[in-house]
Amino acid sequence: MAIFSICKQINDPRIDRKRVHSADAIVYISMAAVICGAESWYEVEDFGNAKIDFFRERLPGLESIPSHDTFNRFFSALNPEYFERIFRHWMFEICEKYEGVVAIDGKTIRGASKCSSSHPTGNRNFKLHMVSAWATANGISLGQLKVNEKHNEIVAIPLLLEALDLVKCIVTIDAMGCQTDIAKKIIEGGADYVLALKENHKNLYNTVKSWFDDLDDKNIDVNKAHYATRYGKYITEEESHGRHERRECFVYSCQALTGMFKEWKGLKAVVRISSQRTIKTTGET
Repeated sequence: MAIFSICKQINDPRIDRKRVHSADAIVYISMAAVICGAESWYEVEDFGNAKIDFFRERLPGLESIPSHDTFNRFFSALNPEYFERIFRHWMFEICEKYEGVVAIDGKTIRGASKCSSSHPTGNRNFKLHMVSAWATANGISLGQLKVNEKHNEIVAIPLLLEALDLVKCIVTIDAMGCQTDIAKKIIEGGADYVLALKENHKNLYNTVKSWFDDLDDKNIDVNKAHYATRYGKYITEEESHGRHERRECFVYSCQALTGMFKEWKGLKAVVRISSQRTIKTTGET
């Protein structure tokens, strides 16, 4: 599906008598400009004027490029959730059925502001938090949701999971999303998960850490047949940026996990990632 196809699907929220430029022209020029690096409505307008012959070939009846104010007013009046649904449909048409790793992550957008009657030029204390789904194989965002506060990511993640087709995907989420309800929703959606476990889950973290500490003390040889069915270890080493880095991935996979952690639906293995960096110039590790 071409960009122009998504533009045609968007309903114009403006009053008829105030329309000079069509909605599909505004969206088409905006998306093209953003893809090419525009970061403000002024830059979108400048990009449109620099490429006006290109746009006139593709947008019949286009006489001039909308002003930055027109772009701003149009997208301010557009319902973000409505536009997000159309965007997700467009991504599905482009990617068709995506598989592989889908990274769910929350980010705080720097430089964002929110104007109000009490803060007409923007509230300096305002922070915009977004939760997005990133398809690593395709290198594109499959969808995103805005949350009011950082801790509300836990509420937003399930909503984002419901909106996406994640069958046969591997969903990765940082420690904020390490929740039994989220794990359950991923499995019910036909996907697998890799969730980061950190000290925000103190009891669970200490339990798992004690397992691996015990395995270290026993110095288990994962290559022996007796242990190979339950344990796995993979080590990489590389030299870069003046450092020698050694990473170790230690996997504990056992059917007993299902019984020990019944609330974690679909749990198959627990993994520890350890890294050791040595600065070559000083020898400090």
